Parts: sequence; structure tokens; C-alpha cells
Amino acid sequence: MEEVTQAILKYIDQDKPDYAIMINGPWGSGKTYFWRNIVRPAIAEKKNENKSLKVIYTSLYGLKSVDELGKKIFYEFYANSIKSNSNIKKITDNKFVGAIPEMGKILLNIGSGFGVSFGNKSVEYENLFDLENCVLCFDDLERTDIELTEILGYINNFVEHDNIHTIIICNEDEIEGKNHSINYEQKVQAAASLVGNSINNIEEKVDFINNNLTSLFDTMNDYKRIKEKLVGRTITFVPNYEEIIRNVVTNSASSSDINQYLNDKIELIIRVFNQSKTNNVRILKQALVDFSSIYEETKVDSELKCLQEKMLVLTLILSFEIKSGNIDKSTLKKIETTKNLSSLSLQFYIKDKGNDTAKNRLLEMIQKYKLTYLKNIPFLKFIERLICDGIIDGNLLLHDKQVICKSERELESFEHLLNGYWDLTDNEFQKNLSDTLYKLSNNEIPFYLYHKIYTILRNLSENQLIENFEEVVNQIKKNLQKDLDNIKGSYQDDISMKLDIFNNYPNDSDLNEIKELILEINNDIRNEEDIEVLENLIKNTISLEEFIQEVDKKFGLKPIFDKIDLQLLIKTLNKMENSDLVSFNTLLKNRYASQHDELKTDYPYLKELKNLIKKNCLSESLKLSDVIFKQIISNIDNIVTKQS
Repeated sequence: MEEVTQAILKYIDQDKPDYAIMINGPWGSGKTYFWRNIVRPAIAEKKNENKSLKVIYTSLYGLKSVDELGKKIFYEFYANSIKSNSNIKKITDNKFVGAIPEMGKILLNIGSGFGVSFGNKSVEYENLFDLENCVLCFDDLERTDIELTEILGYINNFVEHDNIHTIIICNEDEIEGKNHSINYEQKVQAAASLVGNSINNIEEKVDFINNNLTSLFDTMNDYKRIKEKLVGRTITFVPNYEEIIRNVVTNSASSSDINQYLNDKIELIIRVFNQSKTNNVRILKQALVDFSSIYEETKVDSELKCLQEKMLVLTLILSFEIKSGNIDKSTLKKIETTKNLSSLSLQFYIKDKGNDTAKNRLLEMIQKYKLTYLKNIPFLKFIERLICDGIIDGNLLLHDKQVICKSERELESFEHLLNGYWDLTDNEFQKNLSDTLYKLSNNEIPFYLYHKIYTILRNLSENQLIENFEEVVNQIKKNLQKDLDNIKGSYQDDISMKLDIFNNYPNDSDLNEIKELILEINNDIRNEEDIEVLENLIKNTISLEEFIQEVDKKFGLKPIFDKIDLQLLIKTLNKMENSDLVSFNTLLKNRYASQHDELKTDYPYLKELKNLIKKNCLSESLKLSDVIFKQIISNIDNIVTKQS
């Protein structure tokens, strides 16, 4: 980039240039940063006839008229001094008006917009504007809403009439599309007016309008013609990203400790930047600003401080992927804190199974950074929130800390195989494989991982890395057919979806049998847990209202009576106050009013409950409680009758 700087400085050395220089490069490549931090200071150091050069930088982004541009130039030139500048003097006559340079006329015309009135008085323009010592820089040409021909003609006035050193920064690759989008609605209306009623078919009319948009309003040839007249040299900006990154990092932090930390991590930052393949310095700068906030929040916590390097990598990865449009914000909002980024696609698949596009984007992100980072980088919700919403959520930070610090433990051998055995050395692989087979033979692997174990081991067998695969398959089935008391592992939510993900061998009968056994075990564990929960609720709940709330919270519309000891329930009902019996009857009415299909498995148990109430709850002499029990019996009859 030194060559680019020297080329610009040589242009600045020219006396009264009759052309402008254009710096052309892609968005986010660091053009503006290069101008502000390298070129502009270098120009400011130069002297022109022992006078410092004044540099005026103006972004054209979003400007809709040359009047707005004139105001921006005026503001840049005079914002801090125009009302007090001693060079602005009242002149008694206007005999010098004809000598006003082109830039002076423009600035004079718009000065009133800032509350500055010159009246009919003249001004010492050579002192006021000092045009010979001025350098103009116009940035973001492709982002203006002004017609390109108009704005280039405007800029040309400064070069052709006043010989001002002028530099234009842009991304020419974006200019053609931008040119068609300016005043698009008016252009469509103009093209449509040519059609009139001559074409009735809607599709033909649309084609006619689109074709005429191009022929009527294609001003690229005009742009090229004016550019050829205005721009004497176009410099293609090919940045030295490593040099820019080192410069950005050095100047990015406000405090010395974060600055030192980032400089110590410079090679890591460069590596992640290169792997992102975005070449976007603007995103990098914002990512470092975000990490500076994270650093300040975590530096006093010893546990979080140990995670700072991982937080830096995650901040960079998420910034590049989200802000370059590779990953949609809504995708990451569906994912919870996890200790390993590699599991993101699995977690997203479970939460949004039908969204293959988002899942594939996550897989692409994982593959992009995987070889260097993902094995040990956690996904932290508070960082995702900061990047997406600009907020550090203290509660999320605390939650993430609890999740990650709790999960920081030594991985089991089979976990090393499941999480990416290709990352292991030959010795590590062999050790973990042997230990996994040993744990398999001793039934020490959680039941819900056997389908993954099978898939991995079959793949290794096909590559001749293990022998006697049939024995391994038989051992897996044997382990899954043991009594629940001898099964390792707890109930797993959404296990059906998890089984679907690892489906590399859809026609493998052994794998399908293993999956069925896993589902059966998972259901049996859930039933046992539900029975225990319901028995505890029946025995220990203080009030029926509390019981109803807990049942609704834990089970929703899932069947429960197949898990309840009905004899225990009858004993509880006999001890209830009449008001609680009424509430119990209301619970039955509300729960089964919808006749939800999943609840129909409860109906046989409700019939049995009705018979037990008749046998055990009704007294010989009629009491109020007997009336309520009879209402419960009648309610159960209605529920079962509607179902049949």
C-alpha cells in the first residue's frame, strides 16, 4: 500500500492539476480506513508554499442532491469556526464578485443555510477559502442517490475551473446496479407511459417496461464519458490485509490493557479474518469494539477471564458470519448456549427441522473455521445478543458462565470419537478407540449414544480400522436389551429428531433395530420418571390447587393415569376436603373437554377409577361428599361416552 500512498502524494505535489484520482476497491476492504489513517495524515504533513494543506473529506452515502453535498462540504470546511472566524469580514463593496472561484460561489450560495448572512458585501476569498491549499476527497460514490452524471459534473467543476486536488473513493463494481436503482419508480412510470393501451397482456407489458428501462435510462456510457474527462488515474486498491489489521488492532482500543491484550492476539485475529474470507475490515473494526466491551465485563472474573481468548474468536466468527449475511440473526436466536460450536447445526435441526437452508449455512460456517477453532469454542448467547442487538445482557452472561464452567470436564474416550476423531493423532485415535470398545463391552456408554457409536464404528470398519464389527453390533444390542436398572443414561428430549440426524445408513437393518431399542428405552425411562413424579405429587402436595398446577406444568396434555397408582389416588381422595373434591372434578372436566387424541389412552384407567370410587368412596348414609363423588362418577361417564 506504500505504492498507493506515494502515487497519491505525487499527485498532490502537482501544481494546479486538471484531473482527479479515483481509488477503486470492494466494500469493506479498508479504503476509507486507509485514507483516514495513512493517506490523510501524510497529506496533512506536506507543505504547499509553506502552508499546510487543508483536507476536506465528504461521504456521498445517501445524499439526494448536489445542494446537500454543498452543505456537507461547507460544514466540513467551516463547522467549528465560521461564526467566529476573523477572516470573515464585512466588505464595503462587491467589486470582487467576478473573481470568486467556482468553489467559493457554491459555498457562498449555501452559507445562509447555516445562519451566516453575507448580504451584499464582498469577502476576501483568498483568505476565506485558500483554494490552492485544499484537497477534496469524495467517498462512497456508488452509495449516493444523486444521478452519477450529475454528481460527476458537479465534482468536475472543482477540478476543471479551480484546479483543486480531488480524490474519489468508490467501488465501481457496484456502480452499474446502483445507477439503475436511483429514482426507480419515476423511471418505471416513464417507461410505462410509452406502453399506453397498446399492450394488454400483463407479462408482455412488464417485459416491455423492463427492456425500455435499460434503453431509456442506461447512463453508464455517460458515466464512462464524464469519468474519462474527470479522472486522470484510477488506482485499484489491493490492500495488504495483514498490515491493515495490525494497524486497526493497534488503534482499536481505548485502554492500554485491552490494547495490549489484542496486540498479543494479533496472529489469532489475522487467522480468523483470513478464514472468514470476507476481506471486510469494517466488520473487523466493529468486532474489536464489541470484544473490548466483553473484555471490560469479564476481566475481573477469574473463571470468565480464562475464556477470553475463546470469546474473542467467537466474537470474530459471529461478526463476520452475521454481518456479511452468511448467517441470519433469527437462526442463531433459536440456539442455546453450548460448550462446542460444532453442535450448532444439530441443535438448530432439532428446533427447526424444516429449515434446511439455515442448517446448511451453519454447516458451512462450521466447516470454514473447524480445523483451527471449533473443537474448543463455546457458543455464548450473551455474545450473540451483543452482536445482533448491541446489548451486553448481564443475566445472559451469568447464565453462560454457569453452563460453560459446569461443562468444563475431561471428555470420555467415546466423546472424542463422536466429536471428531479426525482431529486426533494416530496414538490418540488408537487409545480412544480401544477405550471405547472396552467401555462398550462393559455397558458404560449412555444408551442414547449407541446409534452414533454404531455409525462411527461401521465407518471405521469399512475403512479397515477395526475388526470383528459383527461382535460390536451384537454387544450394542445386548446392552440395549438389559433391564432399565442396568441401562446407563437418562431420558432425552426430542430423541427421535436426534436419531434422524445420524442417518448415514438408512437401509441398515441393524442400525434401525438399534434406533427402535433406544426409543423404547427412552419411553420406559420417561414412564418410570413420570410415575415417580406423580406419586410424589399425590403424597406430598399440600393442596389440590398446587397439584393441578404441577400436573399441568409437568405433563400438559400428555396421558397420566397409566402412570398413577389408582389405589393410592383413592386413599388420597377419601382424605380430601369437599372443596378439593370439587376442584378435582373440575380438573377432569377441563383436562378431557378437548378430547385430545393423546389423552384417549387415559380412558380405560378413568373407567377403573370410577369403579374404585363406587366401591371405596361412597358411604351408606348419604353425605355431601357422596354427592360430589357421584358427580365425579357422572363426569367420568360423560368423558368416556363422548370418546366412544
